[in-house]
Amino acid sequence: MTNVKLPAFTALFMAVLVTGCSKQGVDTTAEPQPNQDAILRVENGLLPAVAEQGKLGQTATILDRMSHYGVPGLLVAVIHEGEIAWERAYGVTEADSDKPVTSQTMFQAASISKPVTAAATLTLVQDGSLTLDEDINQWLRSWKLPENEFTDGRSVTLRGLLSHTAGFVGNDGVGEYEPGAAVPTITQALNGEPPATTPPVYVKNRGGTQGYGGSGYAVLQQLLIDVSENPFPELMHETVFLPLGMNRSTFAQYPAPADIAKGHHAGGDPVSGGYRVFSGLATAGLWTTASDLAKFAVSIQEASAGESQLFLTQEMAQQMVRPQLSECYRCWGLGFEIVGEGPERWFTHDGINPGFDSKLIANVSTGHGAVVMTNGSLSFGLIYEILDSIASEYDWPDYPSKGQTASVPVPQEALDSIPGVYELEPDFPVTIVADGERLFFQIPTQGRTEMYASTPTSFFITAIDWGPMTFARDDSGAVIAMMIGPPGQQSTHSRLE
Repeated sequence: MTNVKLPAFTALFMAVLVTGCSKQGVDTTAEPQPNQDAILRVENGLLPAVAEQGKLGQTATILDRMSHYGVPGLLVAVIHEGEIAWERAYGVTEADSDKPVTSQTMFQAASISKPVTAAATLTLVQDGSLTLDEDINQWLRSWKLPENEFTDGRSVTLRGLLSHTAGFVGNDGVGEYEPGAAVPTITQALNGEPPATTPPVYVKNRGGTQGYGGSGYAVLQQLLIDVSENPFPELMHETVFLPLGMNRSTFAQYPAPADIAKGHHAGGDPVSGGYRVFSGLATAGLWTTASDLAKFAVSIQEASAGESQLFLTQEMAQQMVRPQLSECYRCWGLGFEIVGEGPERWFTHDGINPGFDSKLIANVSTGHGAVVMTNGSLSFGLIYEILDSIASEYDWPDYPSKGQTASVPVPQEALDSIPGVYELEPDFPVTIVADGERLFFQIPTQGRTEMYASTPTSFFITAIDWGPMTFARDDSGAVIAMMIGPPGQQSTHSRLE
């Protein structure tokens, strides 16, 4: 964040990048490393998401931008022509450590757990153990989906769970716990029973429209356990990680400390305990590397093109990367968000856990793609800068580049009227604060990130790809709500204080 004072680890962090790693402060142990010139152009060609005065078009390095965002460590894997072209590791595993990240260091992938779980589910569909369009209660044994007015007369299906169209809202059943704390079983979490810290899971609307959330995938996790009669981590190892050679991936919640990166809040303060533990593993519990996720993405590309059926059939893979609704703002396939239309559309998923951000994106038909993982919260500005640089180098078709946005000074009237507490989701408030002539957006468990003004009345953050943020006012001019998204597609978030 521009001009935000970073913690004292920054000097040590940069020293490690220079002396503790190889050239460019990166791990280069993964051989072979083709086309070094292309790699250097990507590393040195980042365009800052927000251009400072007079610096539009000026590029920076990955290491520069990591320091800017206060991100200690980073993994990148690039897919080109349907193969992993290269991977790189940058920085350190922990802010107060001199231990470098390597290509073998595991990061939390957060919600990228969902498409991986979706793929495992589809292997059970293709072998006849499950079907996509029948009521899920026939397979649930340890727990049953409660009936209510929103389930009356309709079936909640696997297709609905996988595509976020089943009527679940939010992240009930997906609590996060500090290492060493009591963690509920998935059944306890679904029932909202101690030691769960989240309420019971139930359907909250009639479904048929897309509403992203983790609750449906918590239900899916229980279903997979009941059908397979195996613990979820073992099921995922057998159905996904083993056949794809994802040797640095696990849903075990206590991996060896020597193998993992530790999480950090925005700006660099460490997450207490280093990370969070989840009972909702299918929603957020995956530990992995960028290259393992790239293997996963390549497997989907190959299966969708009919080039391989060793993992998923062509039909199942194409279901994953095809929008499940004919009209949608955020379009979802089975597990993946779908961006663009036609054969050159992209399948993607973000991951956000306390202390970790990540993104997987790949083209359905061209063999392009990349994975970026960080151990710093609110770092999507950095992630998109890296992806834009990769897309430019490899000439990605129809890629939704973020580019640069020129900001204007935040008006004094906005500094006076906008700060307050807003309901981002039910029981999940966020805070906007003014600090001098700048606004900051603060998210619990993540930290704070700067809000920039694109016009005197429209604002944005680079940390999460939300689009424009505007503010509704009452007749007296007082701010009463925050609006997120482009006109006609906005979500409304009431002001609480």
